[in-house]
Amino acid sequence: MMEPGHTTWQITSETKFMKKVILILIVIASITAACVKYEEGPLVSNLSVKKRIYGFHSLKEYTVNGADSLSQYGDSFGLRFDFFYDDISKIDVCAILPTEFGVGADLYWTWELSSDRKFINVNSAGSVSIGIGPFGKNKIPIWEIIKLDKEQMKLKTNYNNKEYMMVLDN
Repeated sequence: MMEPGHTTWQITSETKFMKKVILILIVIASITAACVKYEEGPLVSNLSVKKRIYGFHSLKEYTVNGADSLSQYGDSFGLRFDFFYDDISKIDVCAILPTEFGVGADLYWTWELSSDRKFINVNSAGSVSIGIGPFGKNKIPIWEIIKLDKEQMKLKTNYNNKEYMMVLDN
């Protein structure tokens, strides 16, 4: 039964308006839920995942099973990581470069993102150094992306029953 003072048109337009509001809220909730990719970091970014990965990064933290191991890492490799797309080979590459004083060996990875964009899969690794932990010649770890924003990238992997975590700053 209709309330006094309401016409059928008013009830129908109010119902249509509420349906639109509910539909908009469902769409917003779906988009927001789909954007949550990493344990840490922004909910939404206007940059693609690869655009946030590409570029020069400095290794700021490196832990093995929670223990600071940055100095041990620095004995083998430099602290600069250069993620880029190689136009000639048509592949994504990461070059780990020696320090400006020539300390550390070069290491080159080819890599790709997993289909859900939560992992960096190293496909090949070339270096003159056997390396340390998951870094070195022929070592191909899978790095889980924990945090990825325009200032910082945080990655972790398990290799030989140890957990390795690294934090890279742009």
